[in-house]
Amino acid sequence: RSCLQHTTTTLLFHAPTMTRYATSSLKAQKRRKVIYNAPSHVRGKIMSATLSKELREQNGGVRSLPIHTGDEVEITRGQFKGRKGTVKAVYRLRYQVLVDRIERETARGKTVNIPFKASTLRITKLQMNAHRETVLQRKQQGRAAAAEQKNKA
Repeated sequence: RSCLQHTTTTLLFHAPTMTRYATSSLKAQKRRKVIYNAPSHVRGKIMSATLSKELREQNGGVRSLPIHTGDEVEITRGQFKGRKGTVKAVYRLRYQVLVDRIERETARGKTVNIPFKASTLRITKLQMNAHRETVLQRKQQGRAAAAEQKNKA
């Protein structure tokens, strides 16, 4: 083996501060690369929003879910903090969520929706479908199993 291969192998597998995969790296540059080059199904998971306390209690302690069109949300940061609306569109490619009734006027006089990051929103009412119910059940089972394992230890 060449010296470079040996060094790379050593760094990838033996250094205690380094990790094996780029997706689990602590380096900001690598994290950004993973986020910006993510495929659509992964972007959907990245675009998750926290659930309100009422929804958390109803759904067995599940804290967050991927955001969907039709969800009712509350904005938690920025100049629109505290305003509520319904999700009008979710653009995975741009990591943007458009919310009804939160608009601004352009210089030409046209009204346009303001895009938000999913992390700045809190879901207050879910738009339920069969897939979402299975996701909620799976998350609830995982939380229950973790709590049970924690009690054993």
